[in-house]
Order: sequence, then C-alpha cells, then structure tokens
Amino acid sequence: MIQFSERVRRILRVLLEQSDEFVTMEALAEKIQVSRRTIFRELDGLDELLKPIGVKLVSRPGKGIHLEADTESRQRLFELLSRTSDSPATKEDRRRLLLYDLLQRPEGTKLSVRAYRFQVSEATISSDLEALRPWLARFGLQAGRSGKLIGSEKDIRRAMSELIHDSIASAPEPVEYLSAKSLDDLFQTGQDAGIMKLLNQRILNEVLGVFEENKHELRLDRFEETSYISLIIHLVIAIERIEKGESVVGEVPKDLDLTQARQLAEVLASQFGIEFPPAEIAFIALHLEGARRSSLAGSSPYSTDLNQDGTDSLSQLARKLCAAYGEPLGSLLIADTQYLQGLIAHLEPTLIRLKAKIPIHNPLLERLKSDYADIFERTRTAAKVLEPYGSGPVSEDEIGFLTIHAGAAVERLAQKTKHRKLDTGVLCASGIGTSAMMKARLERTFPGRMNLQTLSFSQLADLPPLSLLISSYPLTDLSIPVVRVSPLLTTQDLDAIRQMLDLISQKPALPTESKASDRTQFRSHMKEVARWSQDCLEIEESFRMIPAQSGSSIADLIALAARQSRSETEVVQQALEQRERLGSVISYEEGFGLLHAAASGLDGLEYFILIPDKESFTHPDLQGIRFMAVSLMPAEASRLDREILSVLNSSLVTNESWLNALKTHNQSLTFNLLEELLESTSPAKN
Repeated sequence: MIQFSERVRRILRVLLEQSDEFVTMEALAEKIQVSRRTIFRELDGLDELLKPIGVKLVSRPGKGIHLEADTESRQRLFELLSRTSDSPATKEDRRRLLLYDLLQRPEGTKLSVRAYRFQVSEATISSDLEALRPWLARFGLQAGRSGKLIGSEKDIRRAMSELIHDSIASAPEPVEYLSAKSLDDLFQTGQDAGIMKLLNQRILNEVLGVFEENKHELRLDRFEETSYISLIIHLVIAIERIEKGESVVGEVPKDLDLTQARQLAEVLASQFGIEFPPAEIAFIALHLEGARRSSLAGSSPYSTDLNQDGTDSLSQLARKLCAAYGEPLGSLLIADTQYLQGLIAHLEPTLIRLKAKIPIHNPLLERLKSDYADIFERTRTAAKVLEPYGSGPVSEDEIGFLTIHAGAAVERLAQKTKHRKLDTGVLCASGIGTSAMMKARLERTFPGRMNLQTLSFSQLADLPPLSLLISSYPLTDLSIPVVRVSPLLTTQDLDAIRQMLDLISQKPALPTESKASDRTQFRSHMKEVARWSQDCLEIEESFRMIPAQSGSSIADLIALAARQSRSETEVVQQALEQRERLGSVISYEEGFGLLHAAASGLDGLEYFILIPDKESFTHPDLQGIRFMAVSLMPAEASRLDREILSVLNSSLVTNESWLNALKTHNQSLTFNLLEELLESTSPAKN
C-alpha cells in the first residue's frame, strides 16, 4: 500500500479536482500554502509512485502540471488518498512495512521512491535496509543497496508468510476460523493491521470465500486453526505472485500425494483464471501434508520414514526424542503411553514441515516460554535430534508445540489422585496436546472432583452425558454449564472452574439418588447388569467380518455398512455420512479406520468389521488401511451403552492384541478377544 505524506495528499487532491487542466506551480504553491521550491521537492519521484495505479504526472513548461489517467485510475487514486494513513508511527512499524515492500517488489526500487513512500530521508531508508539484512538472511535472502532481493521465489514467499503470521500470532481471543467473516475480521484487526492490509485484499476475500464454500468437499475443516490460517496466507501470496508471473520451480517429490492439492488448485484456478504449475501444486501439497490436524483423520503415509538413511520409524524417533530430555524425565516420558501416542501423531506433520521448510506459528509461544520455562528449554535441547530433517535449528514455534506434549505428561505425573465425581468434558480448539495438558492440570488442581474426558470440536454434535464442559472455544446454546478458559488455564480460569464445581456440587440430588434404600440400589444394579447382558448379546450377534472390495472409497464403505446393518439402510447411511462430514477417523500408522454414528432410528448396538479382499485397501484415501470398524448406536443410548462401545473403539489404540487380530483378519482370535473386552465392561465387577 502506497504511503503519502499529508502534503503530497493535498497536492494530489488539488490536481484531481482540476481534472485534465494544467495547474501552475505558483497556483499550486498558493493553494497548499508552501513555496514553489517545496512543491518541486514534493513532486520529485512522485511519478514513479503513481505508475502502479495507472496515473501519470505530466509537466508542460509554461503551463504547469496535471494528472493523466482514465476514469478508473482516477477513482483508484481518490480511494487511496481517502484511506491512506499517516506515516508509520515508530521505527519498528516503518521497518516492518518496508520489509513487506521489499518482498512484494524483489526487483528493487529507487531509494528516493521508498523515502517518499515512508516520508523519511534516503539515508534513513538505507539505514533501515542494513538493519533488515539479518532478518532476510534467515530465509536465504540478500538485499542490494536499492533493495533488490537475491534469493529463490520459495524463500521470498516463506519470508512473506512469516511476516504476515507475526501480525496475527497474538490474537487475544479464539476465532471461529472456519468462518470467512471471522477470519476477515482477524486479518483486518490484527496486532499489526498495517501489515495485514498489505495482503492483496481482492485475492484474500476470494480465497476466504472459496474456503468457506468448499471446506467440507476439500476436507479443509480437518485442519487446526494455525494450519488453516497458514494455508490461506500461503495461497493469497502464491496467487498474487503467479498473477505477476512469478512461480515456484523445482521437482515434484515422487512419494507426495497430490490428490487434495490438485482438487484445491482446480477450484482456485477456476476462481482466479490462472494456472497452477506442477511445482506450485506440489508446494500446496506439502502445506497440506505439514498441517496440524484436529484428529487422526489427517494421518498420512508420506512421512512415516524421513530419516536420511531410512532407518528410523516415527515410533523410534519419538523414543530418541524422549531420551534426549535426559534423566529422569526421558524415562518417565517413554513410559507414558498417552504422551508417546500424541507425540508420534504430532511428529508426522512436523517432519514434513522441517523437510519442506514450511513455517508454523504458535500463538501460545510466549506463554509457554514463561509458564513452562524449564520444560521449554529442555525441549529446545531435545529437539536437536530433529535437526537432520531440516536445514538448521528447530524453530521456537515448533519447540513450543513439542513443549505442550511434554508439559501434559509432566502435569499427569504430578497428579496422583484417581477418584473423581462430576462428569466433565474438556474441549479445546488447539489440538490433542493442548487438550491433554488442560486435562492433566485440572486433574492435579482438582483431585477427586471431576471425571475428565477430552473432546474435539467435532464431538459437540454428539456430547456424552456431562455435568460440566470446560472449553477454550466460545460456545452457546448448550444445555450444560460451560466455563470458558484459555488453553493454558490461568489463575482466573481455575478460580472460575472452582466456583462452578462448588455451585454444581451444592445442588440437591434427587431423592431416589440420595435416599434410595439398599434394596432399591440392589434392584437398580441388577437392572444394569441385565441391560449390560442384553447389550453384549446385541454386539456379539452383530459382530462379523464383512468382505469389501479393496478399491473401495470411504463413501463405498459407508454404503456397504448401511446395507449390512440390521437398521434401516437409509437411516444408517445418512447417520454415517453426517458424522463423516465432521472429519474421518483414520490411523494410517496403525492401519485402521473407524466409521461411527449415534442417531435416532438405529436399532440397538452394532459393531462389525469391513475387511478388504486383499491385504489392505488401495483407494488413495485408504492406502495401507487393513480394516474399517463400524460402530453404531441409537441417539438415546444409555451411559452404559456408550461405555461399552467406547471400550471397543478405544481398544483399537490401547490393546495391541485386539488391533493385530483385526489387522490379520483372524476371526476366531477376534471373537475371543471381543468377549474379553465385553467382560471387562461388566457392572458386576464395579
């Protein structure tokens, strides 16, 4: 965005008012109330500033000057003068704006032009350029005296993305990032709105519209907030550069899945009337692969083995990272199964980002460095084992996300009490690691008061029975109490939770609960045992391994599951499709997927397995998947019903024998293990 001084704006307004008529220097000086010499000084270099908007400053001896432009260009200049702000208030503001100007115009511009643009001297601009060289060098860029940048197109874009992200990294409140309006507000009111407005607003608005309209079809709603916003910024920058004839060049990695990137590129190409070269599509694919997902849905085979000698699996690398923390913390982390599972899921996109030099931005970074300083520094040291996968030290933003996982484990180690009372959900839009940290800290702070379970945003449509919901995301229209907190749980947050717990605990219980006789309790318990027996019979009767074509898509498997269910086919298919739109549950590393739904009209509990007619499914979305579990229950299912199916589903991750039996399609062993799992849920044991 061009910056005009107040004096230059007044000169241009006078010239616009005179239309095509010439204005003498004397008349102009009189109107502006300055000397002719000052007018000449202000006009020096102004013509070059006006060229990008299609306006030319024409001078005729004896006549004076006037603006030569068509109607559209005049209107553009008028609007620019109306919204142009004063010069940057501080040296830091000016240098940030200059930095983006350098990146937008890597071919270089005269110092005098930039001096006019920022209303400072050429010496000041020259000094600013010197001060910015170290920052540019971080991205492999060098700046000549005129500001001409030497470096690759990819490095220029990385630098632009970093600069933009720094302007929104400290958004004070969570945003509904899947909403185009909310994101547009974020971009326009960030902590550095001047930088944000340098993004091409036309392209930004169109990209936001494309994302909102196609987020389900293109599977964009599976990404976490930081990755979703990063992708938008990357695409706005990329499209502007492509429109200017500047494209990324390079080879396309052979093992990179381009399917989703091609789909996204096709939609954007149609919207903007441009063509995405293969290297640009590959660059989009790398951003998609390196994005942080909100569930197992985003797992991908692309990075399961990224070490230079091809020897380290993700699991092995996770254990190396744990060991690098030193003792005794390293051994404690390795022994924490929940930590390892979360870390392995996080490492997959992390390695892709490091290899492709894709930046990620952590809005919690400063809080983590302050509140978890010791763990952050230990993580910084441990993260050195990841350096062979990138081009240098791991960024502090990446270290921050690793700190979240380690911090959650440390919080769990600190709490010992296991007795809890109120059923409480912990909902967090920041991801698995952050949710785990919140849960662990709550367990330590309120021992014996809550039965905590982490929830993803997609589960809001099907919440389990809860007394309280603790959320870092703004929620409305829920029938249960909600306490809004920050992801790192401040002292004020904990006080608010404590007050809510006290309030709920003080509510009088129903007489049948508080004054029930021993006989009544016995009868209630026996009814629950009878219900459990009925549930187990329903599941055992429904359980079987159903062959499916190995080339089946997820949609094909949903249709097959609907046909095989004892409930009405149309009801089952609609329920599974509706749940699938919230995000797939697929673990590529473990080789399984899960189709599940709770809906009115479903006939009891069902659990069965879809297996490919070959070793694994071959569809691009299901490559390497050995089976797809199907879990169905009525929307009105009881707490016991939900617990039974929850045990079967969670055992896919926690019970190696159960998982391996299903992956090898061993029916006899699978049935034996199913009976053991069902037996473990018996209320008679409690």
